[in-house]
Amino acid sequence: MGKSCNESCSKNTFGEECKQVCYCEEGTCSSDYGICPSKCRYGYRGVHCNIEGIEEDNSADHSSSVVIGGSVAGGVVVIGILLVLVVFIYKQRMQRVKRNESENYYKTIHRNMAQVDDETTYDTIDISHDNQDQQNEEGNVSVTGL
Repeated sequence: MGKSCNESCSKNTFGEECKQVCYCEEGTCSSDYGICPSKCRYGYRGVHCNIEGIEEDNSADHSSSVVIGGSVAGGVVVIGILLVLVVFIYKQRMQRVKRNESENYYKTIHRNMAQVDDETTYDTIDISHDNQDQQNEEGNVSVTGL
């Protein structure tokens, strides 16, 4: 502000008796507090854009950390999806193996039973001689002992 605090400071000046200078990139700073409407002119920094020297740009560090964080998160998601796929495929194959083992088991049993039927000889019982003495004249068999 001016000497009597009722006047505005000239362009790019502010503070008591307008002795402080600001270096805004666009427009001019406020005459009372020296705050720029946008960022500081190249080569100046600080709240009032009145400190000479280039301020280190931390935005590159921030953007690289965002890229690294995004890459790590994306990698974790991809690994998770691959893990789910591997487990799904493994379970499908195990079910198929169990089904095939079950079918092979029943086929083997059926084949073994067929071989047993072909190779087995059974004794036959001749009941015609045992019942001859129990037949009466009519040719009927009489049952005794009941």
